Amino acid sequence: MRTRAFVVIATASIFYGPPSAGATTSQLHYGLGPQSHYAIQKQPASGTCHYRFTKAGQPLPDPKCTPGALNPKVTQSTLSWTICRSGYTSSIRPPTSVTGVEKGANARSYGYKGSLSQAEYDHLIPLELGGDPNDSRNLWVEPPSPGHSISQTFHNPKDQIENDARQLVCAHKVTLIAMQRALASNWTTALAVVGHPNATTSPGTPAHSGVPKGAPYNFSNCSALNHVFPHGVGEWGAHDHTSGSNPVTNFTRSNPWYLANSSHDRDHDHIACERH
Repeated sequence: MRTRAFVVIATASIFYGPPSAGATTSQLHYGLGPQSHYAIQKQPASGTCHYRFTKAGQPLPDPKCTPGALNPKVTQSTLSWTICRSGYTSSIRPPTSVTGVEKGANARSYGYKGSLSQAEYDHLIPLELGGDPNDSRNLWVEPPSPGHSISQTFHNPKDQIENDARQLVCAHKVTLIAMQRALASNWTTALAVVGHPNATTSPGTPAHSGVPKGAPYNFSNCSALNHVFPHGVGEWGAHDHTSGSNPVTNFTRSNPWYLANSSHDRDHDHIACERH
C-alpha cells in the first residue's frame, strides 16, 4: 500500500462511536476506527507507565495507560465482513511511518530500555478481535516473553492465544465483547476466562483436568463454565434443586470455584450451572 511521505501529529479531540450490543463495561472505549490516512497519536508522558508481570514472567501493560480501545466497525453483527473475513486486518493496519514514531514514544512512556527490534508495538486487543488500529490506549511496547530468542524478533505466546480467540469468536462459541474484555484484563488468562476447554491459566501451564489449576475465576456464562465443569460446580454438601427432573449429583465440588461463580447460581442451591 502506498503511504504519504509525511505524517501529521494528531491534535484533534477523539470522539467515540456507539458501543456494540452488550458493551456495557466502562473500561473499554471506542476509538476512531479504520482511517484512510492515519495520524501519529500522542503517547503518555515519559516514565508514567509501568509494566506488570505474571508469576510466569509474562508482560502485561499498565491498565491506566493501555486499557484497550475498540474498533467501532467491529460488532457482533458485523463479524462476517470484518474480522472473520480473510484480509480484513491487513486492510486497516496503520503504516510503519506512523507506528514507528509512536513505538519510540511509547517506549519512553513505559521506560523500556531494551532493543526496539526485540519488542513488539502491540495491540492489546488485537485487530483480529476488534481492537482499534491506532488508538494510543490500545497500543504498547510489549517486552519479550521469558525464553525469548533474538532470532525470534518479537514472537510470543500472545500470538497463538489471539489466533485461538478469533477462532472461538468467529465460530460463535464466545461473544466478541466477552473475548475483548478477557484480553484487555489479562491476555495470559483470556482463553481460560471465557471457558476454552483446552485453555491454560498461563502459558506453560498444563491444561485443565478436573478442577483447573490456578486461582478461581468467574466464567462469562454457563456455557463457558460447562466447557470446564460439564455438570456444574458447587459447594461441598450442596444438593441440586432442579425441578421436574432427577437432581444433578455429579457436579464438581469445589468451594473456591463455586464462590467465584455464585453469580450463575440462579436457584440459590449453592451449585452454579448444574446440568445432566
